Amino acid sequence: MRFFIDESLSPLLALRLNETGEFDAIHPLHVGRRGEADHRVLARCLEENRIIVTQNARDFRRLIGKVKTHPG
Repeated sequence: MRFFIDESLSPLLALRLNETGEFDAIHPLHVGRRGEADHRVLARCLEENRIIVTQNARDFRRLIGKVKTHPG
């Protein structure tokens, strides 16, 4: 599974997931994407087939309702 750990969460979460060897997780801090607007985060995650893990689900739910397919 591929995850995008939103910057509202600790970057350690991405590191720990990657350490398992079972997941591919990124955090904006590690990939130079801090401060990116939610609509751009969603677009990138769709392109990269990543599941968004966030505490800001309400805003993402609104955006996801505008697309036909998303990884989760």
